[in-house]
Amino acid sequence: MKSLLIASTFALLMPLCAHSAPENLHAYAAPLGDWKRSPSLYEVPVPDDLKDIALFEIKDVRVRTRDGVEQIKYNLPLELTGVENRIRLSANGDGTYSGAHAEATCTEKTCSLKYRDLKFDEAAVRDLFKRRGIEGIELDRRMAVFEHFSGDPAGIIHRR
Repeated sequence: MKSLLIASTFALLMPLCAHSAPENLHAYAAPLGDWKRSPSLYEVPVPDDLKDIALFEIKDVRVRTRDGVEQIKYNLPLELTGVENRIRLSANGDGTYSGAHAEATCTEKTCSLKYRDLKFDEAAVRDLFKRRGIEGIELDRRMAVFEHFSGDPAGIIHRR
């Protein structure tokens, strides 16, 4: 099961990062119309003392090729924004992707992203953590990750 998940994620992100054709996705990722989906990990660049809580699973990264252009879409984790922010990117053909709310540069293993014009709701983020039973210093640390992200919205998608 673990090797299937690793193969699935690798098959999803290789086209995303290496611009190869997505035919191999059919063998691994569950179809969603013409979109192919697999979980990935999302990292927020933060100081070392917050790194242990700055990695999030994104369950809905989707990739497809339409009219010869690779497209990517996913929702940012609610822990980072408090409200839905759907990201859609299209390949530029040079290792970069662009969309209304983000720019990405990809290598074989990762995609680094910078965002603009995102929606944020700090109270919703705080409420989300409180509903999960997170309080005190741990809540302060998680809100510090939110503050880093909302102040400089950037991140890295890692293939698993």
